[in-house]
Amino acid sequence: MRHRGLVGIMFSVPFALGNMLLPGVAYLVRDWRHLHLAISVPVILLISNTM
Repeated sequence: MRHRGLVGIMFSVPFALGNMLLPGVAYLVRDWRHLHLAISVPVILLISNTM
């Protein structure tokens, strides 16, 4: 019960880090189609590794 707040914060950390990294990736990858691929491919690889 006493770690509930810490666990809630730790679940939010990856989302916050992703939001902080997205502008930098968007600056480096100018075309929106390539940006979409650069963001989606790691997620697809992660999901395919877990199956």
